[in-house]
Amino acid sequence: MPELSILLPSLRRDAARQRIEEFAQTNGDTDYEIVLVSPFDDLRGDRVVNVPEPEACGSVAGTITAYEHSSAPYLAYWSDDVSPTPRCLTRMLDFVKGKPAPFIGSFRVRDLAGREFPHRTVYGRLYADWGCLSRESIDEAGGFFDAGYRVYWADPDLSLRTWLNNGCVGICPDEWIERNDIADPLKESNRTCHFLQDAEVFLDRWHAQMGDGLKRAWYEVNKEYS
Repeated sequence: MPELSILLPSLRRDAARQRIEEFAQTNGDTDYEIVLVSPFDDLRGDRVVNVPEPEACGSVAGTITAYEHSSAPYLAYWSDDVSPTPRCLTRMLDFVKGKPAPFIGSFRVRDLAGREFPHRTVYGRLYADWGCLSRESIDEAGGFFDAGYRVYWADPDLSLRTWLNNGCVGICPDEWIERNDIADPLKESNRTCHFLQDAEVFLDRWHAQMGDGLKRAWYEVNKEYS
């Protein structure tokens, strides 16, 4: 059994292939598996668990499917536009193992020019866009990603449940992952079609409980972390 399952939904063949190669090149000494949920049946490898997705159901559903087919005690939820850096998985595992459950370790993220993306909060609580956690933490937070979301807001939902179940989210201080933030038609389509709809699911679920004094609007509850 591997120590870490990397949950990777993808509709981009070239990006998925590149991520598989990058993990082998930068984190080959970490005991991981990549659970790839995609429509491609030719992306294989010793560490790749290939789960067919004949019909695109959204990245949240793909990540949930990857979780259901994973085997490791620790999990990292990933996306195909983010690259690992050398030994980032080992350092993140060391960070997460030192914290009581429920706990999510949040990766620090920079762009290809080395500029750091800011972390963000919902209702004042830090959340992890790309995170690592144990199965115990998932259980104590009341489950993994919620299938009510399609593309967005499942990660802040999981992070908020972690905080409200006497846990926390922490930023791993000494590692990075790299995000390719170049827009493509798939990203633009997701944002146009699903961002606000998924935000409404989140607000329906949380605003009455958490939104005292705030407008019911995503830009009021989703703020840059400082």
